[in-house]
Order: sequence, then C-alpha cells, then structure tokens
Amino acid sequence: DLNGIVMAEFDSQGRKLKHISAFLKWWFPVDTDWSQLLDETPFPHVNDIFESLLYAVLMTLVRYYVLDPLVFRPLAMKMLPAKVTQRVRDAWAKKRLCEEVPEEAEATLEAAFAKNSKPSLRERAALRKKLDVKGSAIDVWFRANRRRHRAFVAVRKFTESAWRLVGYTSLISFGFWVMSDKPWLIKDTRFCWTGYPLEAMGDGVRYYYLLQLGYYFHLVIAQLVEERKKDFWEMFVHHLATITLVLFSYLTNFVRIGTLVLLVHDISDPIMEAAKLANYSQLGAVPDVMFAIFAVVFGTSRLYVYPKYVIYSAMYESLAEVGYFRSWYIFNGLLILLLCLHCFWFYLILRMVVQFVRHGTIKKDARSDTADDSDDDTSATAAVDDDGDDDGDAAGVAAAARSPVRKRRSKRAD
Repeated sequence: DLNGIVMAEFDSQGRKLKHISAFLKWWFPVDTDWSQLLDETPFPHVNDIFESLLYAVLMTLVRYYVLDPLVFRPLAMKMLPAKVTQRVRDAWAKKRLCEEVPEEAEATLEAAFAKNSKPSLRERAALRKKLDVKGSAIDVWFRANRRRHRAFVAVRKFTESAWRLVGYTSLISFGFWVMSDKPWLIKDTRFCWTGYPLEAMGDGVRYYYLLQLGYYFHLVIAQLVEERKKDFWEMFVHHLATITLVLFSYLTNFVRIGTLVLLVHDISDPIMEAAKLANYSQLGAVPDVMFAIFAVVFGTSRLYVYPKYVIYSAMYESLAEVGYFRSWYIFNGLLILLLCLHCFWFYLILRMVVQFVRHGTIKKDARSDTADDSDDDTSATAAVDDDGDDDGDAAGVAAAARSPVRKRRSKRAD
C-alpha cells in the first residue's frame, strides 16, 4: 500500500529519501507498477541533486582559481583594445588618475565614487570646497575613474563570456556525444515515451543531466560572489526557474525528452558568446557575421525544431504511448511557455537586425551594469554591453553587432 511504499523509501539510519517513486508518485501515470521503482535500477534519485551541487562547486573553483587567472584574464589583456588594457595596467601599477588632486584626498574621492560615480555639480562643488581643490581637477578625476572602472568591467565581461563559451561548448559537445546512439534522437522521438515512466536511464544521460543542472547552480553561485549588477534579481529568478524546470523533468523521469530540450536550447549559446568575444576584441566585421549566424541558428532551433519535434512529441506522441497523467499537463504547459519566450526573444533579435540594416547601428541594451555606461567616454569599454545568463536572452546579443558604432565613434577624444 501507499504507506508501505513511503516507508520503504527511508533507510534505517537517516530515513533518507532515496528514490522518486513514493515522493513523486502523484505525478506518474496511475497504472505504474510502483514496486519496480523501488529496485536498484538506473532511475533518477532525489539525492542526485547533491551530486549536481558538487559539480557546481567544482566548476566554480575551476573557473575562479584556474581558468580566470591563468587563461581568460591574460587572453583578455591581449585581445581587448590597447586603451582598455592600458587603463587596467595603470590601475595595477597604482598610477594616479589626476596629478592635480592631492594624494591624501583620493580616499575621500574613492568613497564618494563608490556612492555615486557621476556626482552632480553641487556635489562636486562640495568636494572641491572640502578638499580645497581648485579648477576642474575633481571633474577630471571622476571622469578618469569612470573610464578605469569600465576598463575593469570590460575585462570581467570578456572573462565571463569566455567561461560561458567554454561551458556551453563543453556541455553541447558532451550532450551530442552521449546522445549519438540514442534512438529518440537519431531515429524517432516516439522512443522518448516507450515504457515511460519505467525507462532506465543510462550513465551518460545521467551525467549529462546532472552536469547541466550543476552548471545552472554554478551560475547562481557566481551571481552571489561577483559584483552585483543592476539586473541581479531578474537573472537570479531566471536561473532559479531554469533549475526548477530541469529538476522537475529529471525527478519525473522526463529525461529522454528533456535531453532533446537541452540540446535544442544550448546549440545557439556558444555562437552568441563567441560573437560577444569578437565584439569586445573589435575584430572588424566578425561580430556582425556571427550575430547573423546566431540569429539563424536561434530561429531554426527554437522556433522550428523545438515546436515541430520536441513539443509535438511531448504533447501527442506521449499520449499514444502513455496517455494523460498529471505531470503531462504541467510539463507541456512549461514547454509552451518556453516557446512563447522564444518568440519574444526572436522578435527582439529581428528588431536588432532591422535596425542594423536600416541604420548600420544597434542601440545600447536597456540592461546595464554596475558601472555607469552613459558617460561621455565612448571608447570601446563604453560600447561593451552587459550580459547575463544567456539562455536565449536576446537582450544580451546586441553586443555582437556594435562594431559600426565603435568605428564611427573611435575618432572622438577620450
């Protein structure tokens, strides 16, 4: 009976939940033989979540203590514009921002800058009076410090995109390798539902799913340890929603169809990050070409392949194999919600494309960073756009097609 099944889920020492059968029995088809789910078979386990958290911690350590200092940051110093890297080197060398500002006054100015990087005329006048600094030295100091701060922001954005490029490329490569012999990918999507929910999960699929989950846990950790951006809560909720979706599909054993969802969503992300890196490095027309490729891949994978094959299989082929059950409604509702988001994001992408074709420029994203990017400095760092998680975030791809703006503005005095 139900009570016996629930009690069987707890071991004698910690009474720890080990399997999904009793915990999630409400979600499965009513005619499922629950005793089979109690066997030591390769079904999703609730405690697999802890393994994904371990992967998240390992990714965080590798990123911040190995790849960032040894690979990504040195690469950024080579690829970013010389003006940007020189400001970073000046900061490392503790070169003063303005010789007319007394050295003992810089601590006060740094505190004021931390509160407001663009103080008003009245605030600057008060600082002049307080520090007994004449002329425009205070204005020069704040302008130079904004430029220096943006230089560090440019390096950070480069390293973030480099990490995401490595992460997305590794996940999508591992995913296709794992799925290369799976019949629901290479033959017929109806194999996603054969025997559901008693479908055994192979080790490769299990590791792929848990690595994906660990990666999104890592993104949450990264948000908490890095300097907070202005879109912190939006991206935090986005990451939590993604984790919830992946967890739900894993624990209800929608793993086969879930792997297809992951592959379809990940395939355009490396192109977007590569386009950002090319844009940050000012590689001429390369960002524009990569942005166009990204737009095509994004539209094809998420607005054609995703609804035609993935959603169709989840909504119709599942009924032929399994029939209606409670999680069927929830899972398909979430898939359709994702499709609506894809349509909105693709609309933003098309709007960027039309704007670029008509005017040769793309306006700056509404998304902003902790630095004030609206300063009069129009160097390459000011053109660097913010990114966040990018799982299809069309707002983040604007950086990939901004090279014409840089070229026209580069003649302005810095």
